[in-house]
Amino acid sequence: MRKPLRSLRSSCHNIARTGTRRTRRPRPLGRIESLEARLALNGGPVITEFMANNNSILTDEDGDYSDWIEIYNDGDAPVNLAGWHLTDNDGDLDQWTFPSVDLAPGAFLTVFASSKDRATAGAELHTNFGLASEGEYLALVRPDDTLASSVTYPQQMPNVSYGLSTTVETSPILDQGAPAAALVPNPANPLPAAWNTPEFDDVGWLGAGGILPGPFGYDTGLSETVSPQAATLALNPLGYWRMTETSGVSVANLGTLGVAANGTVAGTANLNVPGPRPSTLPVAFPGFEATNSAMNFDGTNDALDVGAGSFMSNLSAFSVMGWIRPAAFTATRVGLFGQNDAIEFGFIDGAANTVQIWTPGGGSLNVNYSFPRNEWHHIAAVGDGTALRIYFDGNLAGTVNAATNNYGSSGNGFRIGGNGVFDATGNFFTGDIDEVAAFNYALNQTQIQNVVRAATLGAGAPGGT
Repeated sequence: MRKPLRSLRSSCHNIARTGTRRTRRPRPLGRIESLEARLALNGGPVITEFMANNNSILTDEDGDYSDWIEIYNDGDAPVNLAGWHLTDNDGDLDQWTFPSVDLAPGAFLTVFASSKDRATAGAELHTNFGLASEGEYLALVRPDDTLASSVTYPQQMPNVSYGLSTTVETSPILDQGAPAAALVPNPANPLPAAWNTPEFDDVGWLGAGGILPGPFGYDTGLSETVSPQAATLALNPLGYWRMTETSGVSVANLGTLGVAANGTVAGTANLNVPGPRPSTLPVAFPGFEATNSAMNFDGTNDALDVGAGSFMSNLSAFSVMGWIRPAAFTATRVGLFGQNDAIEFGFIDGAANTVQIWTPGGGSLNVNYSFPRNEWHHIAAVGDGTALRIYFDGNLAGTVNAATNNYGSSGNGFRIGGNGVFDATGNFFTGDIDEVAAFNYALNQTQIQNVVRAATLGAGAPGGT
């Protein structure tokens, strides 16, 4: 994105907005991304927003995080939705039918796309289909089987809703070449209190009295508010375990597999130990919360056992990554995270500081872990069908070419910290682990670096401002 200088004045001081105040059902805040306008004809009910990967934003009456669709009456008259339809199949326009529900002008209605098939007037509505997070067709259909609105949407990120524009009006705020002036405030030259008023005299500002010379601002490449969590979720992981829990034996999965891949603490692994934080020494991590927590593993019987079965089986590409703080140990075959007999990642030789990624179908790769013990570092392993790669702190540590279309399969579950990574049992890690994520595709180096930079540089990463 284009990041502007801190303050910018122009000859345009006021922006007028027109429109109708809308009231909608309150729901927790998530990110919203917009799509270009899709088919929406003649006013009346339209789809205005949906979430196809709802992990923690809005619950239905059963307490489930079901996907949802928002309907808005864009017309001037109330509409009874009896006989209207929602569908995710362009070959079955009558897939799910509304009961008798009145939708007033300017009113919103939320329908859960949960596959629970509930169509009772006056009750919470649920379609008989769910929304595919990888992208698909979605439409609102009139009783005569004509389309009121439709969209074919791309792959969705967790907890990010998409809004569909039905009417767009554009009004130029600044013409190209319009007079402008800019100031970068500093302690010796602070921003004046009245800088944004029409009568303010911008003498002394860059470009004052004429055209601002040349382009200004710079590109950071990511949102100004990106966090390590947002950077990770934007990559659409199958599993993402932040380990922020302070007690109990369950660790939430924020990835696309949802609660089915929640983790269960085995042994006496401790939750709520300090993770990478802004105060961490010798390297600070300003992108994380001041109270960010991790899990501690004692090297004897501690692990995090993940549900959702053997989800790393039969993959043609994969990625696993996380933050680790190894303590002093000399054991061999010490597991970090992976699925035994499919994708195994950890210290194959603790005394020699050798990290290994091993797969039955795509070979293995050993690299030296040269960092001092008891320091936080990011570690990742990637297989793209042509090679295996290991990254430390976003930097490529080693690669080996090995072509495959299947990295392997097993009936074992995904494990973090041991209890079966290199072998069916054992392989227990000594130290702390945090922010583990697993993917069914190959991350590139830039994607991994963006996560690391969001943690190490803080707001505005990867530019770090």
